[in-house]
Amino acid sequence: MKTSKHFLQWLTVALLLTVNLTAVKAVDPSIPGDYSVCLTGISEPYRVTDVASSTFTWSILSGVSGTDWTLTSTSSNNNTIKVLWKTPGTYTLQVIETNSNSCSGGPMTIQVTVNALPTVTVNSPTVCAGTAATITATPGAVGTYNYVWTVPATVTDPGNVANFTSTVAGTYSVVITNTATTCSSASASGTVTVNPLPTVTVNSPTVCAGTAATITATPGAVGTYNYVWTVPPTVTDPGNVANFTSTVAGTYSVVITNTATTCFSASASGTVTVNPLPTVTVNSPTVCAGTSATITATPGAVGTYTYVWTVPATVTDPGNVASFTSTLAGTYSVVITNTATTCSSASASGTVTIYAPVNTSPIYHN
Repeated sequence: MKTSKHFLQWLTVALLLTVNLTAVKAVDPSIPGDYSVCLTGISEPYRVTDVASSTFTWSILSGVSGTDWTLTSTSSNNNTIKVLWKTPGTYTLQVIETNSNSCSGGPMTIQVTVNALPTVTVNSPTVCAGTAATITATPGAVGTYNYVWTVPATVTDPGNVANFTSTVAGTYSVVITNTATTCSSASASGTVTVNPLPTVTVNSPTVCAGTAATITATPGAVGTYNYVWTVPPTVTDPGNVANFTSTVAGTYSVVITNTATTCFSASASGTVTVNPLPTVTVNSPTVCAGTSATITATPGAVGTYTYVWTVPATVTDPGNVASFTSTLAGTYSVVITNTATTCSSASASGTVTIYAPVNTSPIYHN
């Protein structure tokens, strides 16, 4: 009987000293006790199974309170707590249960690894329209990561990749997850800027032979541009200019580059047309005094022309006619203008010669 009594007393003390400490996930998933956590800035809950009339004393055996962690009780007898982890590292979390008889059990501990969140940056490329931009996520540390992208509505999700290309302007954001720690970064963003290609037109002047045509490149928008011309073989390269002159017929092409964006236009062309000058001859009639001479201007080619005559002072201006008559000797000059091309000839001249009348002597009777 004495032995049984002592055994019962020992068993009672042993039961009173029993501490029932359970990891969160094993006992109650609604109050997790993570052994590996991410440094999210959110407090992590921990608990042991509640025992009536017992109180629990928690401590963290490494780090500095307030600097590396903050421990807060969330129940009246401290069976539940939360810890705000502030510094990455490995910590020992300990709890000691004290029952209503002021008897304490042995300490129960778990190791908690606090992992830093990964960091990531996304570049912000600028490209010209039609050129693909490469968007790249760069983690702050070496490791293996998964990538979840948020892209503009019209862009196909690139999937789990660190970089990809796109021709669409907009914001590209990514969250990366360290596959070893399962910790995820904050979202990081980059912006793709797509600059438009400049546009340009080139005029197509028409001039008369011997007259210089002005060739002009006109950008579609205000800005500062560089000009690269392609000109006919016999024309000297005009260089980086918006306009220049030439007397040579042919095609003149230009590509312009916006100096602010470095984007360049498609090639634009204009054509210089050089119309030939008309030619004309004027006859030089010879008549006897008192007879009218016919003065005629003859163009070198078929066409429609206007005529401007210069006649001796005493001759009435004949007007816009190809031929007319006169009884006066002298030089008759004309300039003709092709009505289709508006090109005018050089002045051409003819001379009217009037022979003096024959003065026959009187008839004498010998």
